[in-house]
Amino acid sequence: MKQFATITVIGRDKTGVIARVTNFLFEQHANIEALEEQVTRGQFSMTLQASWKKTEFKAGSLRAGLDALAKQLGMEIKVRFTEPNRRQRFAILVTKETHCFDALLAAKLKADPALVIGNYADFAPHAKKHKLPFAHLNWQDRAKSENAALQLLEEHQIDFVVLARFMKILSPNFVCGTKTRSSTSIRRCCRVFPARRRIGRLTSRA
Repeated sequence: MKQFATITVIGRDKTGVIARVTNFLFEQHANIEALEEQVTRGQFSMTLQASWKKTEFKAGSLRAGLDALAKQLGMEIKVRFTEPNRRQRFAILVTKETHCFDALLAAKLKADPALVIGNYADFAPHAKKHKLPFAHLNWQDRAKSENAALQLLEEHQIDFVVLARFMKILSPNFVCGTKTRSSTSIRRCCRVFPARRRIGRLTSRA
C-alpha cells in the first residue's frame, strides 16, 4: 500500500523552485507521480503528485519541511493527503439559469458534486433541492469574491470546478489559485457547446 499526496506551490516566478521542491521530496523518500507547472504574468504555479511506501511516510516531517521551504522561497506551499481510489469532488459555479446545472447532475459522472457557488442568491433553493451546499458570492468585488471562493474550494476539498453558464470573467490569480491553493482545476461546461455534448466529455474525463 502507498500513501499519496498532492503538493501545490504558488508565488512569484523565480529560478530553482522545481528543483528545491523535488529535491526535498526525494530526501523524504517520495516518488514523483506527476508534475504540472506554469507561469502566468510572472505568477508561478505548480501541482505535484507524490507517493510513499507506508513504511517510509512521515506526515509530520513532510509538513514541517514544506513549511520551512515555503518561508525560504517566499511562496505558498500546501499539501493534501489523498486516497488513490477516492472519487473526485467537484464544485459548480452557476448564475441564474438552471438547465445546465440540471443536465450536469442528471449525467452519470465518475465524480460527486460537493458544492454550488452562485452570484445570485435565489439559486439557493435549487441547490438545496439536490441536497448540495450553496454559497452566494455576488462578484461585485471580484477579488474579494474570488478569495472567498478559493477558501470554500479548500474547505470542501474540491478537485475540479465546472462553470455551468457562469459568465463572470475569472482572473489569472483565481485560475492559478484553483490549481494550487485548492489543488483544483477548472472545467468549462455549457458555455459554448450544448449541455449534454459537453457533459459527455466531462464524463469521460472525470
